[in-house]
Amino acid sequence: MKRHTIARGIYRDTNGYSVRWPSPDPTKPHEQRFPLDTPHDVLKRFRATQIGQSRTRPATRGGSFVRDCAKALRLLRQRSAIEQLRSHLRPWVTRFPRQSRWTIDRKDVLAAVADWQADGFRPGTIKQRIIALRTVFRTLDADDPIACCHRTIPTQPTRLPRGVPPEVVARVAANLYARECRPRRPVPAVWRARLLVLASSGVRPIQLMRTQPEDVDLERRIWIVDSAKGDAGTIVQLNEDMLAAWRLFIAANAWGPFDSGSYGYALRAAGWPKGIPPYNVRHETGQALSRAGIELGDIQLHMGHRDLNTTRRSYVPGVAARLRAASQAIDGRFPAAAFRSSLRAVASGKS
Repeated sequence: MKRHTIARGIYRDTNGYSVRWPSPDPTKPHEQRFPLDTPHDVLKRFRATQIGQSRTRPATRGGSFVRDCAKALRLLRQRSAIEQLRSHLRPWVTRFPRQSRWTIDRKDVLAAVADWQADGFRPGTIKQRIIALRTVFRTLDADDPIACCHRTIPTQPTRLPRGVPPEVVARVAANLYARECRPRRPVPAVWRARLLVLASSGVRPIQLMRTQPEDVDLERRIWIVDSAKGDAGTIVQLNEDMLAAWRLFIAANAWGPFDSGSYGYALRAAGWPKGIPPYNVRHETGQALSRAGIELGDIQLHMGHRDLNTTRRSYVPGVAARLRAASQAIDGRFPAAAFRSSLRAVASGKS
């Protein structure tokens, strides 16, 4: 039977696909058959998982999980999100204080996920913890994939993001300014500048961190926004609010990466409402565009979404308002007597 090589260890013949991976006996590798309609990425993930689970690791291999986490953090110290990575690794360090990295397997990960779900942690938090654990494994040994994935977390429907009213942003900005002017222990002006730029434009914080002075042209009112989350970036046309925010940003010399935890702490100390992440100023911008009647395609370009469905899911209130206005525009076309006569016919049993 003739077969064709699809990828390393993956072959196709007339009956389907054959996935092979190494076994203790080199002459008899493990094999699993799949039907012809199986996607190639599924086959590759299956083979990688089988290799990771069947790999024999020396029990005497040195190093503890805690020291491995510290080593990975040192290697990744140049990342802008290093503090978030460190915070998401702390629960794993608490769970495996004396265990070796080489003894952690899928069962340990699933047990941790089950405990955190029982404690009421959100799926997004658990997902970030698994990503942090995988980052440690891939940083220290790229050829040793950990046997866990996001599919171990039950998916939940995404709730509509809650926006932040502009008056709340204005009040927090005013409180930050008051704290800047304190004679003792003043708050740096960079936090107010960053808040106003993010709130007025709706860009992601990571995109503001990556912005360079040459990306902002106040005379032409153009801000070239760098890519993030796989999109191609965007160009923001600066309005009066954005111009004022950027002048404050430049005067405060707020360029460069910043810690989102310190940013959130400064905002909450200035009266930011509890239970609402500062990131939600981005959602408020998109929802305001939608309420103003801007087309979803234009909102997608401004917000930098790869998929139009993401824009539609996040900004339904504006779409609902437009649909409600459309429904009211065609209301009253029929005389009320027509409906009364129809109701009488239904009540009397006539068709």
